[in-house]
Parts: sequence; structure tokens; C-alpha cells
Amino acid sequence: MLVVTYILFAAFLGVMIGGFAFGNNTVGIIGVTLAVVDAIVGIAITYFRNKANITKSTVQLQNNVRKIQHLTAEPYATESFTIAELATGVVNLLDGLHTLSSNEYFYLKKIYDAYQHDLSRITVTYQGLMSYSDKIISNYDMVVPYYKVCGKSGFSIAELLEENKLPYRVKAKILIDNGKLFSNEWKELNLKFYEEFYNEV
Repeated sequence: MLVVTYILFAAFLGVMIGGFAFGNNTVGIIGVTLAVVDAIVGIAITYFRNKANITKSTVQLQNNVRKIQHLTAEPYATESFTIAELATGVVNLLDGLHTLSSNEYFYLKKIYDAYQHDLSRITVTYQGLMSYSDKIISNYDMVVPYYKVCGKSGFSIAELLEENKLPYRVKAKILIDNGKLFSNEWKELNLKFYEEFYNEV
């Protein structure tokens, strides 16, 4: 619907310019009026669509917080999450805009966007939630310093390991550039990365 308003706006501008160019002020004024009305309709559509998305995201976030609180209170209880929900909950894109270079943010967003399409559900206990979240975090961390986008401030012990992660990050970015995000090659690289930096001995 929004695309239609863009097309109509261009058409109405054409009517306005044509009307004034050929000395027909009535047609020109009609073009101006229609363009203004079309712009208002476009703004209204965008506003209500964004408002709906924000409301949906807020409800989803509140629901996820409730589920996590339930798992925290009862470690053997289970809750269901989509992969997209988990991937959204463990990263702070706003932090990324402030703490990452534009190049780093580009790769972070690539992974984030890919996860948003994964609506498959998993049912987990609190321990399962932590384990699965770590797996997702390791994918983010394989392209950017995760401590910069986790919503926490201050020194992180992870900073001490950053130099060791650089070879993985170079390979991971090449895979993304070649359209191989979450491919078998990616998964093999992430498995090595996870074992080196996330597996507790």
C-alpha cells in the first residue's frame, strides 16, 4: 500500500508541474492538492505500521521476559521460544550503532537479519536456554566483539581474548561476503570457535 502512495505522489507531481508549465493553474492546483493528500496518507500509513510493529515488539519482549523469569524461578520448568526471539534477546543493536565501526555493524546486522527469518521453535529448560543462547552469541561474536553489543558496560574479561578471535572473524566475514552465512563451512568454523572460546573445561 505504501508503494502505491509513492507512485501516486510522483504522478500527482507530474500533474502539478504539467498544469503550471502549460498555464493551466486549475490543473496545477489540483496536482498540488492531490500530492499533499497523498503525502498525508503515506505518513499516516507509515505511522500506524510503525506503531503496530513497536506494540508487537513490546508485547513479545514482555512475554519473553515473563518466560525467562519462569525458567529462572523453576529451573526444571520448560518454555518455548523461536530462534528469532532468542537471537533478538541476546544482542543490543543500539549498542552496536555506538560501539562498532560501520563495517562491523554491517556484519552484525547480516547475522541478526538472518536469524529473524528463523521462526522454528525450541522448548527448553533454563539450562537449555543458556546453552542455546551461548550458541547464538558465538555466531555474533565470530564477526564482532560481543562484549560491545551485549547491553552491558564496563570492562569484560572477553576483551583479553579479542586478538585470538581475529583469524576467525576474517574467515567469517569472507563467508558472509560469499553468501555462505550458516552454510556447512560456517557451521564448521563456528564449532571450532565455540569449542575454543565457549566450552568450559
